[in-house]
Amino acid sequence: VFEKNNCIKIINFNPVWETGRVAEHGGFTSSMIIDALEKQSGITREDLLISTKFTFLFSDFLQKLTYRNNNVHPRCELRTYVIYHNKKIIPITRMFNIKSMNDILEFILKRGKYTIELYIFLLISIFYISAFLLRNFILNSDFRVLLKMFLKNIFSAHFRFHLMRLSPFTSIIVGTFQTAENIDFELLKTCNLYADIPGEETIFSACVRQMLLNSVS
Repeated sequence: VFEKNNCIKIINFNPVWETGRVAEHGGFTSSMIIDALEKQSGITREDLLISTKFTFLFSDFLQKLTYRNNNVHPRCELRTYVIYHNKKIIPITRMFNIKSMNDILEFILKRGKYTIELYIFLLISIFYISAFLLRNFILNSDFRVLLKMFLKNIFSAHFRFHLMRLSPFTSIIVGTFQTAENIDFELLKTCNLYADIPGEETIFSACVRQMLLNSVS
């Protein structure tokens, strides 16, 4: 995919419910997707878990900082970010110590309940972040490749800044569809993907909708 098209920004893998004709052959679960992904691309479970946590923390930070709540990530998916270089897929976890970045974001979010506090703790952390990035630049060749690709995108975009155009990353997303066997009610409370059932007034989460339809059929 990457060799044929370097403009792909999102690749979304979703499991298959055991419904209809698929039920005769068995479903395809999120765990099976992750196993296949690791085998074919080298992206591991840990890559997905660490960068998913970073996504949520960074999104929460931006929302509190800007008072905007228009970038909600489903809590039932795993995601990581990769670049393609020299016929290799490089996850963001190989370019940064994402665990350290998660620790910094958690430190800021726990102590900064108000916008002014967020700015204060961000300024306190900026020296550590700068040293962290400088060390990364010196020791990590994959990080230098990322910067080179980012700068190339800036100049090729003729300074018309747009996040999707400037970013050298491709998002790899693995979805999780809940079933009657593995339903998590706490997770359902965070669902922001809804669908209706013809003839019903209630709007259900997509997973609950599918479970209800399966029970009827």
